[in-house]
Amino acid sequence: MLCGCADPDPYELGDYLTRLSRVLETEIPAVDQRQVPQMPRVRDVRFESTAVGVDILEFLRLGECELQQWIAERNSSLGRLATDSQRLVYELNFLRLADVCIQTLASDHPSLAGDLRKVADQKQQMLPRLIWQSILAGPEFRDYWSHRHQHWSDLNETTVSDALIYLDQQVSRWLAGHFEVSGEKLELALSVLRTGDGGTLLHGWREVASRLTQANLMIDTRLLSRPLCYKGMVTPRREVLQRVVTRFTGKVQEGINQLSESRYEQISQIQQLESRFLDVEPELYRRFRHSRDALLESAATTPRSHVESLRPLLTQCELLPGSRTEA
Repeated sequence: MLCGCADPDPYELGDYLTRLSRVLETEIPAVDQRQVPQMPRVRDVRFESTAVGVDILEFLRLGECELQQWIAERNSSLGRLATDSQRLVYELNFLRLADVCIQTLASDHPSLAGDLRKVADQKQQMLPRLIWQSILAGPEFRDYWSHRHQHWSDLNETTVSDALIYLDQQVSRWLAGHFEVSGEKLELALSVLRTGDGGTLLHGWREVASRLTQANLMIDTRLLSRPLCYKGMVTPRREVLQRVVTRFTGKVQEGINQLSESRYEQISQIQQLESRFLDVEPELYRRFRHSRDALLESAATTPRSHVESLRPLLTQCELLPGSRTEA
């Protein structure tokens, strides 16, 4: 019941457009909405993994190496069904324990130590792709970009930003050769992304761009047809316009500011994370990233263009400071 009573437009952007249409005596024009970019399909961005490992007979000779435990888990039935993020945890622990094991084996089993070094080197070369696939192409980020709240006022700014900061810090450490990992913390951070803030941001900015473009077209149409106000005349229409514009600079602008803050926090953090994988990201994901950023960049300029569109109208109605003619 509470959800049913929720305001679908708490920042009154649609109401602002309707009121502007009335005062301008101009129909709200139809505009083509920009397509919201979609994440590519899983199969189109999945890397083919190269099987590397330790021969089972040689594995038995690892003796007291702690690495033996992790290899056993990977080869278990549960290990074979592990998700990408769980596999990432395994590979990081393998790399973390491999150096210690190699040193232990070096004196008595130099050949095995050499083989283990080759396996570790191969795994480290594959690590950037595995991290990318486990995090940026994982199911949690897919939910982040595809799901959305009823309205952008429901954005989970602090929680999602904290999770993104944590993930970026961990990825930076792993790529630098520090392989310590907490599987529990990793899964918790990823689970936060399922809230769908990314989809909410993209659809929110598309809505802002679409509605303010409609508003600009209405203003242009009215200015080209006949004046809304006449010099030196204080009319009811002038007062109505002032109230309508005050609505834009109040509630509407408050909502746009929230979108801007979330875009700066969340999208900037995601772009920072993505920048660490530019050499390994698939082409289809690169296209998605470019289309997404182009939408956000274009939409973010729309509020400024709307303010510029309002300026001649406000000047005509003597609502700008210094524009009113004194008797």
